[in-house]
Amino acid sequence: MRMNLKLIFVVIILGALLSPFTNCDNQADSTLFRQLNPENCLELGDEFCFQAKKDNLALSSSMTQLRFKSAQISFNVGGECNEGGFPMNRIDWEVRDEQSLSLILSSVGGGETICTNPSNIGIISDDRSGTCVKGRFNIPITLPAQYAGLRPGGTPRSYDLKLCITGIDRETNFKVGGSTLHIDLDPM
Repeated sequence: MRMNLKLIFVVIILGALLSPFTNCDNQADSTLFRQLNPENCLELGDEFCFQAKKDNLALSSSMTQLRFKSAQISFNVGGECNEGGFPMNRIDWEVRDEQSLSLILSSVGGGETICTNPSNIGIISDDRSGTCVKGRFNIPITLPAQYAGLRPGGTPRSYDLKLCITGIDRETNFKVGGSTLHIDLDPM
């Protein structure tokens, strides 16, 4: 008898728990499983959902200044980035003397820059650019030996590191845009 009461009690409890989930009312309209319109970008693929815009290209970093030890010539620069909806991208950089503004080194070499002169993107001689991957970038940079510790000729000097991001569309058209990033390079 006691076993039957327990069984009846369990059935009543289960019935009470499951009854809200068996609503067969025709008035319920679920938008979760409705037919999506053909203009919905998810049906057409990612390239239709994310329009490539050069104004959306962006670089940012919490690092605004990098101080060099006496013999240091190599460093990494990294931060956050926005690919701007482009399927490919590249991050270029240039190092300039803060006083004379003369170019010391760039990601493309040969005395050329992309950040200052985007038309140079087609004449890349020495590619040391980086890329934005999943919202992050990290670029190793090595200065010429005579700039060790940012003391060319023994005199400490400050330099400006400028980074820019370029979006590359499916037809390999380059779109330089968005924000640029400046980081001060100073001797200790």
